[in-house]
Amino acid sequence: MNKSMEYIDTLRKREPSLFQGGQRSALTDGDIEKIEQALKYTFPVPYKEFLQSYVIPQGCVINPNYSRQYKLT
Repeated sequence: MNKSMEYIDTLRKREPSLFQGGQRSALTDGDIEKIEQALKYTFPVPYKEFLQSYVIPQGCVINPNYSRQYKLT
């Protein structure tokens, strides 16, 4: 389990109403590569892990600085 999944699991436990269903992301490495090619930009590894963790509910905002707020070591 990567850091993104650990963080989202913590958030799901704390705010279960935000995660109706809690589906895992269906994005593959190939999907992300296609997006990166279209944007001509390479995503950082932690962001790729985040994209491949769970389907985030619409309207849910996650602070990208979560590593400072929650120790997940």
